[in-house]
Parts: sequence; structure tokens; C-alpha cells
Amino acid sequence: MMTTRVLNPCLRLAACHKARPAGAAALCASRHLSSTRALNLRVTVMFSETGHQRLDEQLTKIQNTIIMPAYLPLKQRKMVFSPKLATQLRKDPLSIEVDGVDYRFRTLNMFKDVPNSKKALTDALNLMVEAKHFKNLPTLLSGFRKAGIVVNPHQTSNMTRKVVEGGNVSAMVECAIHADKTGYTITRMEDLVRMLLALNERIVASGWSLEEVTKVAKTRNNIMELLERPEHNCNHSFRSDYKLQLRMPVMLLMMFSKASLIKAKKEAGQDVSTDMEEMQQEIVRLKTLWDSYMAKVWDISDIADYLELSPAKCFDLKQQELLRQRLRARALEMMAELFPEHGTQLNYMRRAFRSFLHTFVEINLAECKFTEDKKIDAVYGCADVIGELSRGGSMEGKEEMEEKEEKEEMEEKEEKEGKEEKEEKKEKEEKKEKEEKKEKEEKKEKEKEEKEGKEEKEEKEEKEGKE
Repeated sequence: MMTTRVLNPCLRLAACHKARPAGAAALCASRHLSSTRALNLRVTVMFSETGHQRLDEQLTKIQNTIIMPAYLPLKQRKMVFSPKLATQLRKDPLSIEVDGVDYRFRTLNMFKDVPNSKKALTDALNLMVEAKHFKNLPTLLSGFRKAGIVVNPHQTSNMTRKVVEGGNVSAMVECAIHADKTGYTITRMEDLVRMLLALNERIVASGWSLEEVTKVAKTRNNIMELLERPEHNCNHSFRSDYKLQLRMPVMLLMMFSKASLIKAKKEAGQDVSTDMEEMQQEIVRLKTLWDSYMAKVWDISDIADYLELSPAKCFDLKQQELLRQRLRARALEMMAELFPEHGTQLNYMRRAFRSFLHTFVEINLAECKFTEDKKIDAVYGCADVIGELSRGGSMEGKEEMEEKEEKEEMEEKEEKEGKEEKEEKKEKEEKKEKEEKKEKEEKKEKEKEEKEGKEEKEEKEEKEGKE
């Protein structure tokens, strides 16, 4: 709670109207600086100490020079930044009370004391490492918003990437919950996909432990609820009326965590009937979405959702993007295990995604500075987490699934080879038949010519005999 404390309650405006000696006007002006009207200001949270000296210093600097002046009325704020009133402020500073702490304003030089807001935010984020550091993020964004500083989409994406790659998705969710104060909204698919990817990485890293999967599922549900709020509805460049939660990349990452929860519960002997019903509905939606996409495009790479996430946009191939593709394929694989009745189409979709991944890597390697070893890693593993996925972690039935997959691929290969061989054989037979037919016609023609020649010869001999 923030309130103003009037430092000079004995001040009377009438004194300023009376005749006074020289210097009295200056004294009155000096006293007027400390007299602020009652303000109904409220600050929910102040920066908490992190134990990181440089970070604490950076946050204090931001608070003193950018955030706190924004809570003063315009007139008093101008006084703080006025060089002419520096002497008076040093003698009698403005004062406000914030959460029981007396905060005093002294003069600030707009050009020397106030840092560049973009650089200040970046420096603070770079110093945040531990989870307790990121607890100050909502306060930081809220302060920037109060100060009228707009964090542009590029900064927002960089911030999201920095925070979620450090495993602090909850900090971004907290910012999104208080979007009216922080200004942070989930309206870009890239930001949402990064958050979901970080959650799924936690599942893989934990070996699909029920405790961790349950925590991830809770955060996932919070994100899904947030996406239903109007402030998180996006105006997308491709499809402005399309909700993020109904986009294929997002659906598959969400279904990965849902399928993981079902698996973990099954292993723990818990009831999964409700979860299975929900997943069944999501699979139906996914199949409908897949059919609608593939009716319009030739390949996955032509889908607008994946064009948007293509690393060609940033001219770099990130391991995170490869992991996203693998997690989508893994989500389909797990759903095929859980729902055999949908297995045929889900396995087809999974193979399509894996094929897309390999093509995706090969096409984009030209834009990347990869060594040969890194190229192999990119195609076949590309990180410890992907390696864990390829080995299946602690997921049951992986060997059977791989064996089934190899069998299916072999059958497809044999079917393809058999079809090609059959077509080749048919072509040869048709060619042979044509050649035989041609030979017969030539032979018949030759016999006809011989017969005609013989008849002419006999006729000629007969004529000569008569003569």
C-alpha cells in the first residue's frame, strides 16, 4: 500500500499570499516542494532481495530512476527531474510511503541518471539465473508499464526465450495472469510453443515421474485457461480468427503432456477414465484439423503454422525447434499406444512428421554453421533430451513400438518395391508382346510376299510353256 506523507503539515497557503520580505518567496517555494496532495496509489509488490549483488543493484537502479517517479503526479514528477529545483529537493525531498517504507525523492538528471529502458531490462534479465530471481519479473514488467514504457514484441520474445529456457515457465504464467498490470500477453505462437516445450522437457528429464508430470499438467491447464481470456486472443497474420490452442503445433505439444500424465497414472495404478475421455476428444479434433490441412497443402512444410515457426525466419537452426518436432512425433506415438482404434492414422501422421523433421534439417542446414558432427546430432539426436526421447526414457512398450515401426516401414518398403517390380514386369511383358506381335506381322508379310512371288513365277512359267 502506498500513501503520501505530508512533511510540513503546518504549511498554510495563506502565508504565501501575505506581504513578505525578500527571500520569503524562495522559502515558500522550498516548502511547497515537500507538500504533496493525498494520493490513492497502490503498489502490490516491491522488488525482493535476491542475494545476487549485481542483480539487486540493477533492480534498485531501475526502481529509483524509472519506476518510482512514475507514481508521482505530473507536477511533482517534473520537480524531481528539474535541475533548477535540485538544491531545494536536497534540503527538503519529496516523500512517499511504500509498504511501510519511507521513500524519498531527490533530484534526477534525465540524461545521466536515468538508464535506457531497453538496455536496463536486458541487463536485468541477463543477471537472472535462479528461480527466486525471476520472481521479480512481474514487478519489473508492472513497473515498466506504469512508467509508460512499451516492451515491443521482439523484446517480449527474447524475454520469453530467456526465462523459459532457464526452466521458469511459472514466472511467465504469473506475468500473463496479471496481464492488466504487466502488459504481457500470450498472443504469439512462438512464445506459447516455447513455454509448452519447456514444460515437456521437464517431463522427459524427470523420466516421466508422476509428481513432475502432475505439476506440468497443472501449469498446462493454467495456460489453457489463460488462452480463453480476451486479452490473450491474438490477431494472427495468417488466420486472425484462429485461437492459438487450436493450432496444430500447440495441440500436439499439449497432447504430449496429457498423454504423459495418462501414462504416469497408469504406471501408478490410478484411474485414468476421465483423462482418456478428454484425450479421445482431443484426438478427434486433431484428426479433423489434420484432414483440413492436408486437403489444402501437399506437405507438412507448407502448413502456415510450420512456416511461421521455420528457423529460416531467423537464419539459424535451433536445437529447440528440432526438439519440438520430435516431441510432436512422440506425442502421436504415445497416443497410438493409448488409443489403438486411431492407431493407423496417428502412425501415418507420426511418420509424416519424422520425415518432415529430416527434410527440415537438410533444407535449413545451408543457413546454419554446422560441422559434420553437429549435422549428425541434428538429424539423429541433437541434444540429451532428444537422445532420451529416441531411447524412450522410462516409457513402457518402446521396444515393441520400435519393432512395430520397423515392421511397418519394412512392409511399406516391400509393398513399394513389389509395386515397382510389378509395374516393371508388366511393362516388360507389354514390350515383349508388342515385339512378338510385330515379328508375327513381319513374318506374315514376308510369307505373303513369298507366296505372291511364287504365284508370279508359276504363272510366268505356265505362260512360257504355252508359247
